Amino acid sequence: MFLSRETFKKCIVAQFTAYPPSEAMINALFNRFRPVRIKENCEGITQAEDELDIVDFLLAMNLLSRVT
Repeated sequence: MFLSRETFKKCIVAQFTAYPPSEAMINALFNRFRPVRIKENCEGITQAEDELDIVDFLLAMNLLSRVT
């Protein structure tokens, strides 16, 4: 299952209602945890354009919950 940037943002804002993270923090987490993909014909690697794997989402939420 993959999440879009907007869905990722909605989930984070819903979980951290008292102190929602800034837009910059949300973007940084999304960009950090986007999956790395192998390019066609094995010509290097690239990050997924606008999707985030659910496992990577959980890692990002865990990291964010520990930030003071």
